[in-house]
Amino acid sequence: MNLEEIGEFRFIEYLKKTYAPNDLDILKGIGDDTAVFLKENDTALLLTTDMLIENIHFKISNMSPEDLGFKSLSVNLSDIAAMGGIPKNVFISLAIPDKINYEFINNFFRGMDELIKQFNLSLIGGDTNFSRNDFIINVVITGVAKKNEILYRDGAKVKDKILVTGYLGDSSCGLDVYDGKLKFNSNYEKYFRNAHIRPKPQIKEGKIIAESKIANSMIDLSDGLASDLRHICIQSGVGAVIFENLIPYSDFMKDISRSKNVNALDYALYGGEDYCLLITVSPEYKNELYNVFNSKINTPLFEIGEIVKGDNIEIVLNSGERKAISKMGFQHF
Repeated sequence: MNLEEIGEFRFIEYLKKTYAPNDLDILKGIGDDTAVFLKENDTALLLTTDMLIENIHFKISNMSPEDLGFKSLSVNLSDIAAMGGIPKNVFISLAIPDKINYEFINNFFRGMDELIKQFNLSLIGGDTNFSRNDFIINVVITGVAKKNEILYRDGAKVKDKILVTGYLGDSSCGLDVYDGKLKFNSNYEKYFRNAHIRPKPQIKEGKIIAESKIANSMIDLSDGLASDLRHICIQSGVGAVIFENLIPYSDFMKDISRSKNVNALDYALYGGEDYCLLITVSPEYKNELYNVFNSKINTPLFEIGEIVKGDNIEIVLNSGERKAISKMGFQHF
């Protein structure tokens, strides 16, 4: 049996069941945005890692080294945000082919440095190796959080409202712009490209949500709404219903969906890499969370659906048809 028959997420579930944590200090192992270790008193250490491979996750011809460095770090910071944590330390490992010169690497780290300074991070280690063909980037980030504030994927409850902290679909549309599949005027192309290559890790938003102790679960939207909502549902033992008319789109996405016949819904459900946060919250506390956001940060919250009994994930289309979401977002195999 090959890996494609098993699928990425089933393979991860197999590893999770096979290698259960054997240390009481490990509060969360495989199956969430970060691993969580008890550090001291009520403080927990968060640790996440992510690998980006040329021609799988990025094309050097499409991105400047500065943008590549920025995105490589940003997508990892988003995992810390999804737990409600504060990032602290960074490790960078690179496999570098002959085609990559010193100037490229220097500019790559210059892009990372924007986020290192913004979030007061320390770059404290990593590894470098030679690669025969493709440029490979592996990032490890540690962070901290209060044990009783960390939000996991497995806390969603029936009747919870499903909220997101940003517009959906822009990044995956930007990827199609990069690949030449979509062409717009320069302002539109710039907007969608920027959404794809310069995602903003929502560290402050995640921390505000965690500190409020209002939400029941949280995840960052990296693989697409269909896949990431499924993670929440599987881990929590629930189902979900979302509503097409509630999915938030940027004005740019609204315009191209009308004038260019772009399928905004497909981008939102299956595209991925938006890196905003998906939260579930009890209906009686929903308005309280809105008030917390309005008083502390200029980031919108959008309600898109509800957690329900069972294990189905469905969408109510604008036509009124209720349809199962069986297709997944991005998977590696």
